[in-house]
This record gives sequence, structure tokens and C-alpha cells, in this order.
Amino acid sequence: MKTPKIMIALIVAALVLSALKLLLMVPGMGFLATIGNSLISLLVILVPLIGLIKMSASKSTAALAETDDVEMVQKVRSYKKKVYIFLSILGFCLSMTILGGLFRLMHWPGGGFISGVGLIPLIAVSIALFIYALMNRDKVDLPWGSVMGLSILSIVSMSLVCSGYFTYAGEMFAYRNCPTIQECISDAFHEGSQENGARRNLEVFKYRQLGEANYNRMAEKEKRAMELADGNDSALVLYVSSMYAPRDYRVFLIDQFYDRQVTLSEYVKKHVEENSQLYVVTDETGVDEALTDLGVSEDRIHIVE
Repeated sequence: MKTPKIMIALIVAALVLSALKLLLMVPGMGFLATIGNSLISLLVILVPLIGLIKMSASKSTAALAETDDVEMVQKVRSYKKKVYIFLSILGFCLSMTILGGLFRLMHWPGGGFISGVGLIPLIAVSIALFIYALMNRDKVDLPWGSVMGLSILSIVSMSLVCSGYFTYAGEMFAYRNCPTIQECISDAFHEGSQENGARRNLEVFKYRQLGEANYNRMAEKEKRAMELADGNDSALVLYVSSMYAPRDYRVFLIDQFYDRQVTLSEYVKKHVEENSQLYVVTDETGVDEALTDLGVSEDRIHIVE
């Protein structure tokens, strides 16, 4: 009966993939974590179900060939069947919690709901399975240790993942050299508002586009711009880049969805009024000229050094 050990391996694999996604800031890790954890969430359901189906379909001929104790063979099969039923229910709960953890990891909407759907019954089933294994460990020779270990691992690991502490700790470590991002992560975790979450997403997006050194330098510029704009109701702080093509200027915006940049012309049309003072954070040349061409007078443009 290898099913409990396989399920333990799948849980560990899901945790490792999630940790790699948090700690390795390389392209493709988000995709790998998404595909990997999605497959694991499927396998963790199928493995115990396949075991239950195979055991139910199999005959006792092989077991009877080794012993004449028919009663013991039937007893073992009965206990195995009950364990497989427990594991099948646990597999479904684990699948939901792994998916919920993935949604939290990727900052997709609905992660909290999916985690709750899986985690609450998972705790109940894990406790019931642990008690069942504890009460019957001396009656039948089955891998009760693995079953109890699976129960404990399920509760501890999935509770950490679904509570968000796993993601929070991983991100705080991954961005340990970027105090601005750490502050946004902390605010998003402890306060939980959409605005804080959007701010965190924006800062991480900047970091991935600019790299650590450039991000920290630009963060200092942005801080100075915010200080200059403080107290001025007509002031706007623009974080401008042209990473896609020369003079294709884009403005970073706080957005709770995925499009976190708009073109400079679109930004001016939607947000800049006649009396707006623009404090521009950029490393690009020609941004002031581009703003002038869009109808913003030079005396309202302040390039922050």
C-alpha cells in the first residue's frame, strides 16, 4: 500500500514548486508552478481513487495462496478499503487546497474562497484519518505510520499555504534587498485591501522589468517625487519607461488586474488636467519633449533627478 507515501511526495513537490516560484526570480517559474501544481492537484485525487478501484476489483486468491486464514485476509481488505476511502476524500480536499494555494501564490482572485472550500474539510478528514489509524495500528499490519504522517503533513502544510504565511515569508525573503517592495508586501498581507494588493503587484512588475539595481535607484527617485508632490492637490507623479521600443513611453499605473502600463498619450488624455503639475520619474531621454508635444506646457513638467 504505497498510496500514502505517493501522496506525501506529491504534497512535498507542490511545496517545493511554490517555494521555487517565490525564491527564483526567473522567467517561466510562474508558468512552471502553475502547470506543476495543477497536475499535482489532479494526481492527488487520482492516486487514491485508482488504488481503491484496483483493490475493489482484485480477488483474494493471491493472499489465500499464502495463508489459510480467510478471516484475516477479509479483515485486511476491509481496513484497506476504509483507508482508501479516507484517502480519496482527503485527495479531493488536498486538490482544492493546492489550487487555492496556487491562486494565492499567483495573486489571482478567488484564492481565499477556493482555499476555504478545501481546507476546512481537509482538517476534519485528516483528524479523522489520524484517529482511525491510531486506533487500528495494532490490529492489522498496514503502513499506519505513513497514514498518520500524511494526516499531519496535510494539516500543517496546507494550513500554512492557505493562510498566506507561506507566500508572505517567501516573498519577504525573495525581495529582501528591496525595502519598497517589502513594505508593499507587508501592507498587502496585513491590511488586505485591493489597493494594497494592487500596489504590491505594480512594484513587483516594476522589479521584474527593471532588475534589482535599477528598481532600487528608481524607487529612490519616486520617493523624492512623492515628497515634492506632497501637499499639492494638482500634482501627479509619473513613473515612465520605454522598455518595449525607443520613445514608446509607458506610464506605470496601480491596477488590480494585469495591464499595469498605459501609453503616455493615453495617460495625458485621461488623467492630466490644465493645471496639473507633473513630477516625472524616468531614466529615459525625451520624455519632457513628448509631454510638450501632447500639450503639456514646460513649466508644468518636472523631471525628478
